[in-house]
Amino acid sequence: MSGSIPSSGGRSIKAAGIPMVALSNEIADAEVPNILVNDRDATAEVTAYLISLGHRHLLYIDGPAGSYASVERYAGFQAAIAGAGLPAGTGQHIPGGFSTATGIAAAAQFLAMDPRPTAVVSTSDATAFGFLKGVRDAGLRVPADVSVVGFDGLEFTAFSEPPLTTMRQPQHEMGRAGARALLQMLRDPSVPANSLSITLDADLMLRDSAGPPPSA
Repeated sequence: MSGSIPSSGGRSIKAAGIPMVALSNEIADAEVPNILVNDRDATAEVTAYLISLGHRHLLYIDGPAGSYASVERYAGFQAAIAGAGLPAGTGQHIPGGFSTATGIAAAAQFLAMDPRPTAVVSTSDATAFGFLKGVRDAGLRVPADVSVVGFDGLEFTAFSEPPLTTMRQPQHEMGRAGARALLQMLRDPSVPANSLSITLDADLMLRDSAGPPPSA
């Protein structure tokens, strides 16, 4: 799930002849099946939802620089803005990571902006949680003052205050698909890895953290 082939003692798992499957992060290797979520389309969907609510000034909190999920999700954010015919300046960008600390730091940057974006797309639920804490500690209301959405669909997002709108990754389906691919490779080492790769869809979970912009 790291997006790279682990190695130890100078020899990689692949070189040792051990079958492997990549989950969530793409490994560009013809002998490794990739079980992925359509991160780009999923982020475009949740961004388009915010645009449909009337938001025209959005902020994107990114994940770790260069990671597969970060690249794909930010591309989806940009695609939604372009698809809506909005100017490129509609979407601002903050580098980040998959942690609550990143979200808290992003909230501090957000609070210093003038004017502030009316909606925030977070690359992960953990980051969104940190952002929520940061803006609420500053006295802002969600979604009355700023809308916030996440990505992952972690179980506790349904119990945050307010409950977090997010894209739910099909974690169980991904695990099953990965296990099936691995078993097929074990049973028949000649099976083409590309035939076992699959990309799954994420589901938009509409909750209370997103609403119309303050001026709507």
